Amino acid sequence: MKTNYLPHFLWISCLVVGIYAVLQGCNGLGETPTSGEFRLVTDETLLPIAEAEVQIFDHTYTNAHTQLSAKPEAQVIADLMNKEAAIALLTRDLNEAEKKKLLERAIYPRITPIAIDALALIVNPQNPINHLSYQQVTDILEGKTTTWQQLGKGNGKINLVFDHAGSSTVRGVTDLIGGKKLPDNAYAMKTNNEVLAYIAKNPNGLGITTLSWLSDNVNDTTKLLYDKISVLSLGAKNAVQDTAYYQPSQEYLLDSLYPLSRPVYLISREAKAGTATGFSAFVASDRGQRIILTAGLVPVVMPTREIIIKKGNLQ
Repeated sequence: MKTNYLPHFLWISCLVVGIYAVLQGCNGLGETPTSGEFRLVTDETLLPIAEAEVQIFDHTYTNAHTQLSAKPEAQVIADLMNKEAAIALLTRDLNEAEKKKLLERAIYPRITPIAIDALALIVNPQNPINHLSYQQVTDILEGKTTTWQQLGKGNGKINLVFDHAGSSTVRGVTDLIGGKKLPDNAYAMKTNNEVLAYIAKNPNGLGITTLSWLSDNVNDTTKLLYDKISVLSLGAKNAVQDTAYYQPSQEYLLDSLYPLSRPVYLISREAKAGTATGFSAFVASDRGQRIILTAGLVPVVMPTREIIIKKGNLQ
């Protein structure tokens, strides 16, 4: 009987390549997926999850160093297109024009879905409103509903506030209403924490922020402000009757019941298998997906759970 040595050869080849890559990184002979320096630019609404992934990646691979910066979505895209960053963390894919521009430069972007995030609507705890239907949300965004009285509870004008005119939050809500201009009662702050601070002080405010920001359990300012706001439950997008309302939670995002979910992508323009590529692989791995789960978002691939069964008599 003939022995097939090909699997053994492939295994040995992979091992040699892996050892070479490690030695190359340790000896400073070149960049590898786990050694070197790269720049990651993130949508600022995703900064908490970016910081969590970078901290563990750089701690695990001591020869790797990530330069992390956070910007509004439009600037993140510009940095990626202009080679200011090797990789970007975004809540949308590149559009056809952006992909074409990169392909004209012989750059083939690698797009990796990593998580599901959500837009979240927040109010002051004094506001009697605790839920809205999907139709009520779109009516507010289109300017058809401008007072709390129109919603059956509360008094005064609805002051709609969001983080930044060029943010993914604004792009997300305008996508909901078909690209229409937001109403005159919509106001831009500068940061998500400014949105939270405004809502904490203003009973007539309606803030739009993100689950990724609200789930940040590291930033002391965010944690302090979170206790001073209320998160609204929303009706499902295609609900026949608005009898059930859902929080922007992992459970309801996973079941596709919360209507304002949004995908999260890592988009790399790195041509070689460098450190940015290694970071993408790390975030998409079981360990990286577990970080996303712990951070309050929904990972694209649910991390495995190992159950150890001990032998013995069952009582």
